[in-house]
Amino acid sequence: MLSFALITEGITDQIVIERLVSIILECESDFEVEINRLQPLCDENDRSKQAENSFGGFENLLAYCADPSKMADALEFNQYLIIQVDTDRCEHPGFGLALNKGGREVSTEELINDVKSSLIEKITPEFYNEHQNRIIFGVSVHSTECWLLPFFSNKRVDQDRRLSCETHLNRALNLSNTAYAKDGPGYNKLCKSLKKPSDIRRAAKLNESLNDFIATLDSFQPFNFEL
Repeated sequence: MLSFALITEGITDQIVIERLVSIILECESDFEVEINRLQPLCDENDRSKQAENSFGGFENLLAYCADPSKMADALEFNQYLIIQVDTDRCEHPGFGLALNKGGREVSTEELINDVKSSLIEKITPEFYNEHQNRIIFGVSVHSTECWLLPFFSNKRVDQDRRLSCETHLNRALNLSNTAYAKDGPGYNKLCKSLKKPSDIRRAAKLNESLNDFIATLDSFQPFNFEL
């Protein structure tokens, strides 16, 4: 059993991450994967629903990362920790990152690196340096819907899109008469279409921030840390 703690902005992000990680590791490496959703918590009786008194959003994610006791607990009871964040709100004062520098749009690679550096500051460099072999960052530019687009759209302009991804995902799904709902049950159904590691790796080649996450996941092989 390979255990991962998961800290994300919301329940739909968790469903996407869980599907990607499970397909890659269980199909390619024969791991049995256990995902423990810590932020936000999911309903004990229905993992497609958020727990009633647990709240998502990037501000709650950042607050969770800045809480030393919560971070320590995450790694005490899980072999690895995945922290996923969207970049659509990174200019908010609570995050404080720029989407434009010197009159130019920040590249996807630069933005991913800026976000990772910011998250390391939140969890403290000392904590990160001690546990960096167990902490995996997933930075979706600008949302996990952008990661899903190359699975469902044949338009090249969509496959590495950064803006309005949910709108374009909805359009792509409508073309195939697939219903779209931005909720846990809807994303559970949607992500069942992600079935093979080869499909995920093909999509990752088309989307830079998805590719960064998959490459980061690969870099942790053979996942041999023991609690």
